Parts: sequence; C-alpha cells; structure tokens
Amino acid sequence: MYLAPRLVALDRVMTVDESFWLGRSANFYQALATADFADTYQFAHPGVMTMWAGTLGFLVVYPTWPNEIPGQIRKEYAVHEDLRALGRDPLPLLIAGRVAKLLMQAAFLAVGFWLARATFGTLTAVAGALLLAFDPFLIAHDRLLHIDGMFALSAFVSLLGVLRYLHGPRHPHYLVISGIFAAFGWLTRTPGVVVVGVVGLIFLVVAWRQWRSGEPLTRAGRSAAGQFGIWLGAALATTFLAWPALWVAPGMVMRRMLSWSLGAAAEGHEAAIFFNGQSYQGDPGLLYYPVSILWRLTPFTMVGLAALVLILALAVGRRAVFPRHLLPPLAVLGFFVLLYVGGMSLGAKKFDRYVLPAYPALDLLAAIGFVGAGRLLWSQRTRWTRPLAVIAITAVVFGQLLSALSTAPYYLPYFNPLLGGTAGAEGALLLGWGEGLDQTAAFIRSRPGGDVAIVHMSNARVSLTYFMPESATVVTSAYQTDMASMLEWVQADYYVAYVSQWQRGSFSRPLDYLSQFQPVHTVRLGGTTFARTYDLNAIPPPPEMVNGHPCSFTFGDDVQLVAYQDQPTIDAGDANPHTFSFHFVSSASVRAAYEVRVDFLPRSPAIEPFSRSVTLRPDATPGMLSQIELPVELPGKRTIKSYIPLVSVIDPVSGQPITATQVVSGVTGNHAVLTRCA
Repeated sequence: MYLAPRLVALDRVMTVDESFWLGRSANFYQALATADFADTYQFAHPGVMTMWAGTLGFLVVYPTWPNEIPGQIRKEYAVHEDLRALGRDPLPLLIAGRVAKLLMQAAFLAVGFWLARATFGTLTAVAGALLLAFDPFLIAHDRLLHIDGMFALSAFVSLLGVLRYLHGPRHPHYLVISGIFAAFGWLTRTPGVVVVGVVGLIFLVVAWRQWRSGEPLTRAGRSAAGQFGIWLGAALATTFLAWPALWVAPGMVMRRMLSWSLGAAAEGHEAAIFFNGQSYQGDPGLLYYPVSILWRLTPFTMVGLAALVLILALAVGRRAVFPRHLLPPLAVLGFFVLLYVGGMSLGAKKFDRYVLPAYPALDLLAAIGFVGAGRLLWSQRTRWTRPLAVIAITAVVFGQLLSALSTAPYYLPYFNPLLGGTAGAEGALLLGWGEGLDQTAAFIRSRPGGDVAIVHMSNARVSLTYFMPESATVVTSAYQTDMASMLEWVQADYYVAYVSQWQRGSFSRPLDYLSQFQPVHTVRLGGTTFARTYDLNAIPPPPEMVNGHPCSFTFGDDVQLVAYQDQPTIDAGDANPHTFSFHFVSSASVRAAYEVRVDFLPRSPAIEPFSRSVTLRPDATPGMLSQIELPVELPGKRTIKSYIPLVSVIDPVSGQPITATQVVSGVTGNHAVLTRCA
C-alpha cells in the first residue's frame, strides 16, 4: 500500500532541487569509489541518506561513473550535462535513485509498523499506516530524490522506538533501534537533532515519575541517564558509521554545517516566498506553518484529529477508547508536533515541506481519533452502530486514498478541498515545483522542429530540461531592456511561464507582457493553471525591449532597427564570411521592399572602406521582426573591430536614405551608427 502510489509514473515530474541531489549523489559515489571520504560531505543539510539512495541508483544504472569522471563535478545541478556528454540520459538515473530511496523508506515503515502495533494495537497501527501511506503530501515528497520524505519517516520511526520501549517490557534493543533512526533523520536533515531534545525530555519525565513513586532521586536519575545514554550512543555510532566524511574531517563537517544552518535560519530563502497573497523576501511570519498544514492535510486526517480532541476534551468514553497506557504516547506525539512546528516557525527560511516530519505523527494521531470514535460506536452494542463503526473507519481510509489519487501522478498540487483546493491555494501558498512540465515538453516536441527548439523559461530550466532531448536548448530568461535581451527574444522559439514565478512577481516584464497573448499550450492541474507556453515566433517583442537600448533606430514611420549581432570573434586574416544579423520591425504596412545598406567605415585611414547591401522585406504582420543577414568577407589581416558599421535604409521611391533617429536620445542623421551596442 505504501509503495503502490509512490512507484507509479516516476518519470512524470522533475523538481528543481533533485538535480542538486542527483549531482551530489554522483559526487558521493565518486568519493566512495576513490576513498576520498572528505568529499562525502556535499552540503550542510546534509542529505547523507538521500545520497546513499542516489549512489545505489548509480550502482544499478551506471556503475562505471567514477571511472569516467576525473573527479568531483562542481556544478551539481548541471549533472545532466556531464551525463549527456557521456552519452547517458539523466532521467533513468534519477528514477533509479528514487526507487532505491523508496525501498529504503518502505523498510523504515515496516519497522515503524512493528513498533506501533505493540504500542497502539493492531487496528490503530494499520489505520495509521494506511493514512500515512495514502497521505498525498507525504506521497509527493517520498517519490522524490530529496531529503524531506526520508527525514520525516526516520524521525517518526525513532519516536515510535522510544514509545515501544516505554510501553514495556523495556528491552534496550528498542532504544538502539530508535537511536539508529534518529541518526538517519539528522543525517538527512539537520533539524532532526530536535529528536534529541524530545527523547531527553521523555527520560526526564520518566525519572521524575519514578521519583514521585518513591524511588530515590539519584537512582531514578542514573536509570534515566543510562537509558538515554544507550539511545544516544546508538545514534552517534550510526552517524559516524554512515557518513565517511566524519572518519577523516569531522571538524570541517561540523563547521560548515553550523555556519550554513545559522545563516539560512536568519536570512531566509534567496528567492521570494509567496504567502497569503503576498510575496515575501525573507520570513513570511509565524503563521506560515500553521496555515500551510491546514492547506496540506486531507479532510479525513482533520476529522480524525478533531475526533481525538473532542474525546479527550469531553472525556466521552475516554477510559474505554483510550486505555491509560495510551495517554503518554499521545502526549509525546502531540508534543513533538508542537515543538517541531514551533521551532521551525522561528527560522526565516520557510517552505511548507520543511515541517513534513509533523505529518506522520498527525496521521497516527488522526488514526487514534477515528479508531477511538469507531470503538465508541461499537461499544453501544446497537443494531446499527457496529456496522456504522466499520463503515466509518473504512471510509476514512478510502477517502484518504481518493484524496491522493485526485492529484496523481504529481501529488504535489494537493490542497485541502475544504479550504478551496488547488484553486484556492493559489492565493495562499506557493504552487509549482516542476509538476506539469512533462506535458509542456511533450507539446513542444510534438511541434515541427520541437526537438531542436530554443525554449526560454520563467523558472529554473532543469525541470524542463530532463524531458527535452539534448538537441533542444532550455534556458531561464527574465529579459532586460538591453540589446542582448532583444537578441534572446529573437532567437527563442517558445517561452514557458510557470505558476511559482507569476505568484512571486518574479520575471514580471515578460510575464505581464505575454499575458496579453493567447498561449499555444496550457497545463492545468486541479483547476489551476500551472504552465503557459507561448510561441515567440508569433508574438512581437515588448515595446520597452524594442526601444530601451542605444542601438534601436527608427527610419521614418515604418521601419525600425531593433538589434544587430555580428559573430562573437573573428581573427585577423580569416577568409570566412562574417555575418551581421539585423532584426528589423515594421510598425505599419510597408509599401515595398527596402534596401538596407551597411557602410563599413574604417577606424584608420590606412584601411579602405567598403559597403554591402541587402533587401529587407518586413513581415506582413505589424510589429513582427524580420531578420536579414549580411555576409561580409573582410580583407586580409583585418578584424571587425577595425570598422564602424553605418546602417542606412533606402526609400524605395526616392532612392534616398531615410532619416535615422536614435530612440533613446532622439538624435537624427542619415545613418544608424552602431558603436555602442556590444
């Protein structure tokens, strides 16, 4: 049940951060293979368990990687470029790492179920495991080669290990198991160290209760300290054994992790965060996580939690529903959720996934609530209450499953329908982490020339790159008002606008302008638009881009030179023709073709001037660009820097040059002088 929704259609989504973890996994594998153990430190998160999963993926799909790469790759997010250079498709490697991680997590869940069953009972453990297995927010993150899903499950199993130990009989091996999973948690994400505080507090309470029951304080304290020591010893031993960087450079590891973590907590994320209709550059506030949890929980988890609170608050059948031994585990799970969410709320850097460890605990608490309500109905012993109890419990589990399937195969766009679903969440939380871009890629590839298309994006390009062939070009582009941006627009075939960027207000220049035009393809998920694809070959460039740089010249009322591009380099004596690419825009219906003449004025009197001409036939659609190319073979031992290009547009009726006006200055003349356009 856990694996089924997670293993299907793993090739449908690619998130931005996974490119980093695939690259870090490649470096981790290379460091292990070369025994350069210090390089198993890749990042401060630190993501060790995720990199082990990624390494297993490499071992299955590309075991010879360390032999074909000379050392560590420095641009982890661009590992797809290194892989494609070696003739490898990065997507199967990513999927292999995901599968390895999911199998690891399935084993973790099996251990967790074994621990929970003895503590909470079979029915509650089954219901809790199924709620967890079908939780759409957990499914979404578990499927990724990332750190949050692994961290959430590891921390949860660690807590279950301590609870199983306290439930009795108190065998030390439960503490060892809990310590091992605690280490797995903080080896994946540093906030996992909060488990140390939770477990330490648990044993303080245990010692206090023993003292209250008549045991001497020193004996109770030593006993609790010994139990905590077993737990902590297992956790520290696991940490050391699982992370080779600690074998050779523990000081470096600790310094770098601490420095990065403190900076991230204080400064926030480098990109803006969208929350409750506003874009924040930094901390969105203390309400962020409580609100995000309400949006991410399913109605069925919320019903279970509400039932639990009501039963506890009203004491309705509490003794029958919650045996006395169940109250301490409830308190521990609730305390963990409050402590973790509260602690994370103090940091400036916030994403809804950062409190993912709260969700398994909330699912189990919800299971306790609705199973307790079912038992309460069952205890009435009437003709209809017992069938109703069975139906209610079954309906909650299937409702959780249907909630997840409603957003398959992506799962990330799931938001609580009681609050408005995905459409409502667009005004409350940041949407989009790459989901839907597989559909965008399929559309572009289906178009003529799609496999060699140049695609510009408003968000990180890697999410689309994995679904496009190597022959295509995908770049992130915000566009400015300079000539370089003008040339980018001219050369691109498509622009893909993504929901997270228009929510943030990022890249507003192209997004605001393009919103006036009809996209050629739209991806909608949950009734909300996630991606719009625009055909730039059919859209004029924005006016501020056309007019905002010093090499934009108008010739009369009809013709405007908006950009030119020569070859990047040309050596002295190069016999190959040098091509100037001019991009003209017609603002009105043109009567006839124009002659464009370029006079190459030498910078030295020792060099002869020369001229070249070409015919301009503007596009029939006003405002659209028309490109003309002007081959130039330079005299021997000369470079293009030896000349100043002067552009003239000849009136087809009079045969005379049309007055050229530099747009930004208003200066007029017979020529457009292209001296400041680099």
